[in-house]
Amino acid sequence: MRSSILYISSLLFGLTLLFSGFEMSAQGFIPPSDVINEFKSELESSRPSQDTVQVYIHFIKRLIKRGNYSKADSILERSIQDFITLGDSALLADLYEHRAFMYKVQRRFPKSLEDYLWLKDYYQQAENQDALANTYSLLAEYYRALSDYELMYRHLLLAHDIIKENNVSKSTQAYWNSRMASWFTEYGGYPDSVDFYAKRSLALAIESGELYTQALALNELGFNDLHLRKEDSLYLTNLKKSMDIMYQLERYRDYVDVANNFARAITRSERELALQLLETIISLEEENNWYSPLITSLSLIRDQYDYLGMNEEFTQSLFRIYQARIDEIVSLNEIKVNDLALTYTNQLTEQELEIQEQKTQLAEAKAKNNQRAFEVAALVAISLSIITLIIYRFNRKISKKNRQLNLQRDQIQQSNLELEDSLSHQKLLYQELNHRVKNNLSVLTGLIYMQEIAEERDDFKQTLGTLRSRIKSMALAHENLYNIESHSKIDFQLYLEELFNELQNALVDAQKIKTTIQCQDFEFGLQQAIPVAMIINELFTNSIKHGFKGTHTGHIVIKGYFENDISTIEYSDNGCGIPNTGTESTNLGLKLVSLLLEQLDATLKDLSPKTGVHFKIQIPYSNSINNV
Repeated sequence: MRSSILYISSLLFGLTLLFSGFEMSAQGFIPPSDVINEFKSELESSRPSQDTVQVYIHFIKRLIKRGNYSKADSILERSIQDFITLGDSALLADLYEHRAFMYKVQRRFPKSLEDYLWLKDYYQQAENQDALANTYSLLAEYYRALSDYELMYRHLLLAHDIIKENNVSKSTQAYWNSRMASWFTEYGGYPDSVDFYAKRSLALAIESGELYTQALALNELGFNDLHLRKEDSLYLTNLKKSMDIMYQLERYRDYVDVANNFARAITRSERELALQLLETIISLEEENNWYSPLITSLSLIRDQYDYLGMNEEFTQSLFRIYQARIDEIVSLNEIKVNDLALTYTNQLTEQELEIQEQKTQLAEAKAKNNQRAFEVAALVAISLSIITLIIYRFNRKISKKNRQLNLQRDQIQQSNLELEDSLSHQKLLYQELNHRVKNNLSVLTGLIYMQEIAEERDDFKQTLGTLRSRIKSMALAHENLYNIESHSKIDFQLYLEELFNELQNALVDAQKIKTTIQCQDFEFGLQQAIPVAMIINELFTNSIKHGFKGTHTGHIVIKGYFENDISTIEYSDNGCGIPNTGTESTNLGLKLVSLLLEQLDATLKDLSPKTGVHFKIQIPYSNSINNV
């Protein structure tokens, strides 16, 4: 009994020390605008010098370490060619290492692997064994992100062979040991091995002064001890030290990963502190679109709300988790589309430059031929004999030039054929991308449906059903883009017919409700079709649940037409109208409709009679079908 009291006292004392400096650090994140202002004068240079490039790279690396990936990527896109032009391979290697890390976290794995393989080849040619060993360790971490633990271990062995046969730095050895600890963590069941390699990594990192590797090792130690449920507060100390180092280094993206581990460790003993920490990092994760740690943080805070009986916050956290997962899927697919479009644009640009260069050569050749023809005409007047000789030589040269011109013409035709093949290939890839997006959203609706079936509370069933119908409306849009030839516009008549068929099958009370859709020749692009369909989805669902509640007859009419540069959609039913129930689901639906209207820059007019409803949605012409 006395030992238990002493243990609890020491634990509380340790927590007090750990959180004594937390409040200040949690509120002191440096915004990216401050970093940008610090280097603003250097960024204004249109042709950076060697010194300015070093400032650029320092700035980009700082943004990547902090997790401000969109800003770093934007600068890289417009500056990378200048860096390559300078020809400083050492600077490029440093930049590519950070860019590969950024692409890995963004799940842009092909681009990440391309940079890592460039680093491997570069250090092999330079015979830099220390950097090569570190690159193999980085490749091991890359395959860990892909959950390919066999390739992860093989690259760790390649790094180990170099470390064993060469005098590499302690910092490289420290990072390799930390990755070995993470490999045993992923495999599970080897806590002693995790502890051994993590402690070795920590000792080497402290000796070499490598703070980032120290933080990685401390996190591995704390995470390992947390799962072993050790009865001391040392693992809390290790996790807190790791958090402090990540914060000191401005590695905010890594900071939230460690903070999630720390919050998980104190959820039972210090729930209020856990809530404070989670609320802080969730704000940072949402601001920077760090979806993976955001979902983890929201799941942890959801469990806290559930335990504390905070039902409203619990429900909101559930919705935020589902929304974060949807946003993550959309973000990943947007990145894939952007990368695909960028690759395609680069190919078009290169081929266009080649064609333009060939045209220039043809024009120069023709100009030279015309000049020589004039000289020949002048010589004809001087001497017939000279004319004969010149004509003979001229004809030989003209024949040779004509052969060259014919060859260049054939090359241009071949380039055009290759360009057409490339365009067809890109269209196929775009169609396949829409198919995969649709499949991902279908999987998500299936998961939600399984949860809906298993859920016992009616209000949660209703929330999940509504969420499922919203996601289904997005999946149908991508399915339409997959099936049509133009890959740019969606036939809204067919789209609504499929959507209403899905909704009527999902809602029992809707199966006998008659629907009339009058949207012939009414088309939308993907960015407009999904918000409009989700608005109509909300109106249809409310009609079934409230307007036709308790009856199996009724009529819903959808009309789409254009008037005065306005795309207009009218929705009406002959039910009893939509009462103001004041329920959370209804309020959430109204908020969603309001947000979607704002996204479209559209307006919704309520023309409802005494019975039934009549809404008119008006979308500016610039945001409708001619702006797809």
